[in-house]
Amino acid sequence: DGGFGLVEMWQRILEREGIEIRFGTAAVRLLTDEKARVCGLVAQNSDGLMELHCKGVVLASGGFQANPAMRAQFLGSGWDLGKVRRSKYDTGDGIQMALDSGAQPFGHWGGSHATPIDADAGDYEAGFLDPANRRHRTHRYGWTLGIMVNTEGRRFIDEGEDFNAYTY
Repeated sequence: DGGFGLVEMWQRILEREGIEIRFGTAAVRLLTDEKARVCGLVAQNSDGLMELHCKGVVLASGGFQANPAMRAQFLGSGWDLGKVRRSKYDTGDGIQMALDSGAQPFGHWGGSHATPIDADAGDYEAGFLDPANRRHRTHRYGWTLGIMVNTEGRRFIDEGEDFNAYTY
């Protein structure tokens, strides 16, 4: 069932294992010990800031696609104007916390897995989820069947290069 099913599965596992889930709580900063090992985090909810100490922290915070400044920094000029595919919460906060704590950046940050999105879509494509079939209505994967133009009526890709699964 896609991402929705994945989240439901993990929630069942966490509840079964007795692991507390805190909604409405944002990680703010990683805590490190005298040897620079991560030993917890500072979090914030409606009650304010709190320290959570633990044996380990898993930063499963997504990417930085919902952060226009980080998109421009790592992907280049103009990427700050792009429509976001996925969640508006993938702001790179977890990545920045790790970097601020001395983590080494790794991998290739200068590329993206982008898809054509309707120009009339909102800022975050995930907001246009069709509840009837749990599919996004703003993807424009049919470019191989015609031509694709931008809001100025200009073509901007080679629609005939290959099937959409190979031309991201």
